[in-house]
Amino acid sequence: DVVGIEEPMKQITEWLVQNNDGLKVISVVGMGGLGKTTLVKQIFDDASVKVSFDCHVWVLVSENFNLEKCLQNMISKLVNEVKLQPLQNLEAISHIAIIVM
Repeated sequence: DVVGIEEPMKQITEWLVQNNDGLKVISVVGMGGLGKTTLVKQIFDDASVKVSFDCHVWVLVSENFNLEKCLQNMISKLVNEVKLQPLQNLEAISHIAIIVM
């Protein structure tokens, strides 16, 4: 188990699973080596978060990333997860959890 991230993990998880229809974007920022990726991965893998969304995708983003390739990668992963035909029926997904690191 990871030690020292219980409170931020609890707070972010609560924000994500709140019953509201608004867009959910939560930024986790800080200097390298603070445990941001570890924290967010723990939340991403949490069962209570997973059941709150129709689908979810984990995308690693470096400091010098290509936005177009990143979006193509996300769409490809989402299409595979929900077994949709490419670029069809994406509007049927009511909630998408995307955690970008």
